[in-house]
Amino acid sequence: AGKLSAAQEKLIRDFIEENYNRDVGLTELAGVVRLSRFHFARAFKATTGLPPHQYVLSRRVERAKELLQSSDLSVADVASASGFNGSTQFIRSFREITGLTPANFRKHMMFE
Repeated sequence: AGKLSAAQEKLIRDFIEENYNRDVGLTELAGVVRLSRFHFARAFKATTGLPPHQYVLSRRVERAKELLQSSDLSVADVASASGFNGSTQFIRSFREITGLTPANFRKHMMFE
């Protein structure tokens, strides 16, 4: 009870995967599954364990990790390609989620 249905969860996860690289607000996310902002935010967190904003951030960081491992893009270019509004926001979010800066993550991955 209080969670998104399986169909709603698939819809919203697919939408986020296709749109994580742009600013997507709570109103737009809630509209995808036709819920009010309040009910969507509560049901999303009950379903995924994370608030919508935190979930989108984690998807952006996952994409950034892939780019850091598989490309020679600069940190600024990885930030932009991952949907962050600048390197500062990117580095802060990346470090909060992974415990490493993007540059340290890349160095660490080179030795694995």
